[in-house]
Amino acid sequence: MDEHINQDTAQNFTDGTASATSGSQAVSGVVYASFFDRFVAALIDAVLVGFGTGIFSAVFGAMGDFVRALGGVISAALSIAYYVYFISQKGQTLGKKVMGIRVQSESTGQNLDVVSTILREVVGKFLSGAVLLLGYFWMLWDSKKQTWHDKIAKSVVVKVN
Repeated sequence: MDEHINQDTAQNFTDGTASATSGSQAVSGVVYASFFDRFVAALIDAVLVGFGTGIFSAVFGAMGDFVRALGGVISAALSIAYYVYFISQKGQTLGKKVMGIRVQSESTGQNLDVVSTILREVVGKFLSGAVLLLGYFWMLWDSKKQTWHDKIAKSVVVKVN
């Protein structure tokens, strides 16, 4: 199913049917995800990742300072791995899937590669949050509803048909 979504979206970018319009639909057939959809998806992912890494940290946390620190590092790595895997391989995390949205390349409509995903999820999200979360709110006035981390990775978040 993910491949079908990718092919349909990519077709809009490559077959000449793309046309500029206003609002959340800037390319024919592509509807950019709303702030609400992205926010709820992020909450769902935060609960899932937080629950999983919380259990992991609790087990390691009872074993002393060094092991607790190691558990924290491993938990952070697992969290990053969750986002990188799902965005690069599926185009959407579990939260995004529930909300019917996906991350894709701005130019091709395909899933991001691993390097672009790491750039988006680690570096980009850090920068988006670094200045009073301005990078996250940027989508409220951006024509393609892109956050700073989307711009850095050259990605867009779209509604799935």
